[in-house]
Amino acid sequence: MTGRIAVLGWGSLLWDKDGEFDNRRRRWQYDGPTLKLEFSRISEKRRGALTLVIDSENGMDAQVAWALSRRDRIGDAAEDLRKREKAHRKFIGMHSVAGDRRGRDANALAAIEDWADKRGLDGMVWTDLPGNFVDKTGERFSVDAAIRYLKSLRGDDRERAFRYIRNAPAFIRTPLRMAFSDMLEGVEG
Repeated sequence: MTGRIAVLGWGSLLWDKDGEFDNRRRRWQYDGPTLKLEFSRISEKRRGALTLVIDSENGMDAQVAWALSRRDRIGDAAEDLRKREKAHRKFIGMHSVAGDRRGRDANALAAIEDWADKRGLDGMVWTDLPGNFVDKTGERFSVDAAIRYLKSLRGDDRERAFRYIRNAPAFIRTPLRMAFSDMLEGVEG
C-alpha cells in the first residue's frame, strides 16, 4: 500500500537521535492517539533500563507523538522502525487502510485505527514490544517492585536507567514516573 504513513513515538524515538531513522520521517507532532503506557519493560539494549511500552494493565493514558514517514509504503516505514528499534518484525505494530493490521493490545489497536482514520492517514506503525518485568525479575510489575528494581541497579546501568525515565517526554505521567520523581527528591533532598 502507498500513501500517508505515520510513525508513533513516546519514548527514546523522541530524544535519542538516529540519523538514518530521523531522516526518514518528518517532525514530531504531539497530538497523536491516547494509549496506556508504563515503564514496564526491562531493556537489554539499554542495559537494564525500564522502558516505555503499551501496557493496558499497568499503564496510564498518554496522548503520544507522531510523525509522517517519508516512506509511502507501510512495509518500508515498518522496516525503518524495526531497524531503529533493533526489534523483531513481530514487535512492530501496524495498521493500514489496505487491511494490514498487527498489534498486541486490542484496545490500543482500536484507538490507533480510530485516530488514523480521523486524520485521513493511510497507515500507522509503532513499536509494540511487550512488558517483560515479571520474566526478568520473577515479580509482577508494580510501582514498588519497579522502584526496588531501579534502586538495585549500580553504576552506569543505574545512570542509564534514571536518564531514560528523566528523558521521557513531559506528557508521560505514569505512576512509576511520579514515584521515581518522589524517590529522587528523597535522595537529592
